[in-house]
Amino acid sequence: MWKAVFFTGIEKEGILLYDAGNTPLAERKPLSATAAKAIAQEYFDKWYYSAKGFLKGAGISHVHYRAISKIVRQQCQVFGLPYHYYPTMRSAISSHVRIMRMLGKKHHKA
Repeated sequence: MWKAVFFTGIEKEGILLYDAGNTPLAERKPLSATAAKAIAQEYFDKWYYSAKGFLKGAGISHVHYRAISKIVRQQCQVFGLPYHYYPTMRSAISSHVRIMRMLGKKHHKA
């Protein structure tokens, strides 16, 4: 599914990744309802069952934090969002305290 979206975007924007000189991009063909449903079901099954192991009710099991952090980092890159990694608990807390102090100073100046 993502491949179709990615390559459709490339075609619309006119971005050429590689040109062998003799192979044009294939034209988009409309999918039948059955084919579209099969693709959507395959996409859902892949992501649902992989995510099902991570999510436990309303919370997330601490056992899966490392795997989840990789997924979150990758998705941040995909969507162009900042992702900050702190290798230790101390560095994460220090960053949090710095930000809280900065926000507190800005609040008092206003």
